Amino acid sequence: MERVTKEILYAVGITPRYKGHWYIEYSMHILKHDEELLYKIAASLYSKVAAHYDVSIYSVEYDIRTAIIVAWKTNRNLLEEICKVKLYKPPTNKEFLENLLSYLRKYI
Repeated sequence: MERVTKEILYAVGITPRYKGHWYIEYSMHILKHDEELLYKIAASLYSKVAAHYDVSIYSVEYDIRTAIIVAWKTNRNLLEEICKVKLYKPPTNKEFLENLLSYLRKYI
């Protein structure tokens, strides 16, 4: 799943030069084992990612948001395919992570 996650992130323009790339990748690793964390994204998921990278949960939220905006500007068609809907604005962090996880499950 990790290889496919990287490929998809690259395809939407979220390369490793963005911190959000690493946070999204690690989030997928965590969510693959505990999808329930999507229901408490800020309190649980962001705190796990923040602890792993020794940053604040606010940095995690901000950098994931920045990465999603990059995807929105770079490859909106693939972003819409991941989210399974026509998008008129960038998805929220939760929407993106939830839909990316669902999209990746095809490859597990």
